[in-house]
Amino acid sequence: ENPEGDVFYSEVAEAILFGDSEIAMLYPNPVEDIATLELFDTFGQEATVDLLNAQGRQLRSVRVGPDALQVQLDMSDLPSGTYILQLNYGRAGRKVYKLMKR
Repeated sequence: ENPEGDVFYSEVAEAILFGDSEIAMLYPNPVEDIATLELFDTFGQEATVDLLNAQGRQLRSVRVGPDALQVQLDMSDLPSGTYILQLNYGRAGRKVYKLMKR
């Protein structure tokens, strides 16, 4: 609204919310052998999927192309416990998932 009381509207535009956006889905959780990370959007850039143990040590790292829709992680050789899966995308985007292994 301007000082004369006129109201103006901007054009409608699409907004991408980075913080709490659902850009991926991890399943099954808990996992027995193969964990699947389904990617909904990597914002047209390469991404990296890192699997960490509970102490934060990197166990696996997978590069993902900008058009990838899915990543599968073979966890059959890992002991039961809690793991962290990090999806790193863009310049500063990161999504963190807690993954349980039976």
